[in-house]
Amino acid sequence: MTSPAINSPRVAITIGLCFLVALLEGLDLQAAGIAAPGMASAFALGKLQMGWVFSAGILGLLPGALVGGWLADRVGRKRVLIGSVALFGVFSLATAHAWSLPSLLTARLLTGVGLGAALPNLIALTSEAAGQRLRGSAVSLMYCGVPLGAALAAGIGIAGYSGDWQRVFHVGGAGPLLILPLLLRYLPESNQFRATAEATPNLRRELFGQGATWLLWLSYFFTLMVVYILINWLPSLLVGQGFSSHDAS
Repeated sequence: MTSPAINSPRVAITIGLCFLVALLEGLDLQAAGIAAPGMASAFALGKLQMGWVFSAGILGLLPGALVGGWLADRVGRKRVLIGSVALFGVFSLATAHAWSLPSLLTARLLTGVGLGAALPNLIALTSEAAGQRLRGSAVSLMYCGVPLGAALAAGIGIAGYSGDWQRVFHVGGAGPLLILPLLLRYLPESNQFRATAEATPNLRRELFGQGATWLLWLSYFFTLMVVYILINWLPSLLVGQGFSSHDAS
């Protein structure tokens, strides 16, 4: 079976739309770090409480990814991705309008759930649309949206909006909601999402029964842990060392 060309309309549309979602994911992942100084000042939060705020979003990623992947195999990747984008868009906006620490933690947790559910479906839609030959290139291209989105969030801070800490969450929330019509109208559904009941137990044994798989999981866990620590804490640490919010961004 031949792989589709990378410039075919279906593949290009899928990668382009998934790239946009990844861009907005990266923006939201960086948003809390950029907004941290203003957020801490607005809610009179200490370092321990800011740790809770950062952790809430990260903790939401795990159940989001597990539930998002499970649902996608049953109702379709496109539907779950659209629901995930709506979820992290709404609760990114809710973060900007939080009125207390509990409401802030709840908004960040549910934003994380949406982000976690979206990412595995972005990878699945992109890899399945591109085919086996182009899978690596297509997923790499799509995933470039995440660091570019983080850079966009930093750009908002550089532009001087980090003092108005809600601004980055307004952008991070409005963006996903604005692209929902594009996803509904143009994103093709995966032709391979319907896994057979017979294949599921075999796949589970493959995932949990190989030592190499566990080593990959372990390496990804610590890699992402370092990345999220840097994303969340580095701007605040630089401000604590005397840099302005502009320079920290």
